[in-house]
Amino acid sequence: ADDMARLEDEAALIVLAGSDVRRGWQAMCSCGLDSAVRRAVARGAVLLGVSAGAVLMGSVGHEGGEPFAALGVAPFLLGAHAGDEDWRMARRALASAQGSRGSGGGGG
Repeated sequence: ADDMARLEDEAALIVLAGSDVRRGWQAMCSCGLDSAVRRAVARGAVLLGVSAGAVLMGSVGHEGGEPFAALGVAPFLLGAHAGDEDWRMARRALASAQGSRGSGGGGG
């Protein structure tokens, strides 16, 4: 609890690392980190997402299965690592995200 309060009140930079998008999101939500990050960003903290962390900054998460609500601190659908040949999941997620725009880097 003290660490979460410090993150909300004092963090100047928050870095969301990569890995599995859905598992990362579930882990964030299970301990309240999603809300704490939103409050810190609203306060003015800088949020940097790498790979799966970048995807979670957007309004909709996507990686296998159905798209799901994500942090929503960037009004975009962010993609990482999907090459030009396979953006089907990203397109489905974008279609489910009203008011979002798509952005992503390919190839990785």
